[in-house]
Amino acid sequence: MYFGWVIVALAFVSLTASYGLLFGYSVFVPHLSEALGLSRAAVLAPFSVCVALYSLLSLVTGRLTDRLGPRRVMLVGGAALAGGYALIGQAETTAELFIGMGGVVGVGMSAAYIPTTATVVRWFLARRGLALALASMGLSASMAAGPFAAVSLIDAFGWRPAALALGLICGGAVFLCAMGMRRDPGEGAFDAATSKRPLPPEPALTFAEARRTPAYWVLAGVFVLTWAIMFFPYSHLASLPADFGYAAHHGAGLIGSLGAGGVIGRPAAGWFADRTSPRAALAAVILVQALACGVFIWAEALWVLYAASALFGVGATAGVTLFPAMVGSMFGRLHVGAISGSIFAIGGLAGSLGPLAAGYIHDVTRAYTLAFAIGVGGNLLAVGLVTRLRSFSGN
Repeated sequence: MYFGWVIVALAFVSLTASYGLLFGYSVFVPHLSEALGLSRAAVLAPFSVCVALYSLLSLVTGRLTDRLGPRRVMLVGGAALAGGYALIGQAETTAELFIGMGGVVGVGMSAAYIPTTATVVRWFLARRGLALALASMGLSASMAAGPFAAVSLIDAFGWRPAALALGLICGGAVFLCAMGMRRDPGEGAFDAATSKRPLPPEPALTFAEARRTPAYWVLAGVFVLTWAIMFFPYSHLASLPADFGYAAHHGAGLIGSLGAGGVIGRPAAGWFADRTSPRAALAAVILVQALACGVFIWAEALWVLYAASALFGVGATAGVTLFPAMVGSMFGRLHVGAISGSIFAIGGLAGSLGPLAAGYIHDVTRAYTLAFAIGVGGNLLAVGLVTRLRSFSGN
């Protein structure tokens, strides 16, 4: 068996554990709010800081992965995730909560997505799309695993011991996965050797060289436009059913539909990218995301809301899956950590602002219609940019 598939399995487990901690934080919010005497918004503020920090630090962890390999970076990340949740479990003040979640967990999360997916890119060429899809399924699994584990531990031990236990379990899982990671296959077998079709030569640009190309900035623009809207449904859909007079529990159902869409979208996008090109697959899934936003504009019936949520999950998660594949196909795999980390930082910061902007729009207009309309326009513009990437990159 090609060892690259072991790398994929380790990446899957590591992403499930690390993002399980990120999504599991929502379960601790009411307990933290009561214990610290803070509003829900104040308790969620460290979460936003965490997302912004780990997006920015991807600039650093991506370059470190290229230089040192993923093992050392992920070892530090696993330790930081465990330590951050230990601080959350002991938090008595707002400052301690910001240090634990916003700071230490943010550092740990920066060693999650970019180091693992960059390593998968280094191991695969012929079946890169499929490999990335299988690895990133850990993100979908984490949406259920993290909150479920948090609820179970809180019921068994109380929320403070549960935070410590969850951090040790998930941080420990990342730590163990790191021990098995390798940077690339070196001079050994590469999956392209078994390909049934001829593969074009892959470029080998450094980060500095990539940054000087128009294609780099066009690709960054694509993910700014798509990620700015992507995080808004994940944070606001839970409250959308109430706007139409439906029971509150349907909010959780809509979030579940997003996750179900991801289970379909990730492998489908990977399969399509391997048989056509990452660029064609990316354009297709962004169109799906634009379509979902358009359905949300006119949706009022409950079944339409569920269908739109699942459709959005297909497009959004598939776009994230194809992101490292696009970087690899356009600039090569040798410096994929630094290049993808820098674009992830730019797009991630835009994504962290999306929920705030959508909340402001809802407060002013009493609806999310304008936010979804902006999502349609932004995604269609992104599709236009993707079609231009071929002439810029020569790929």
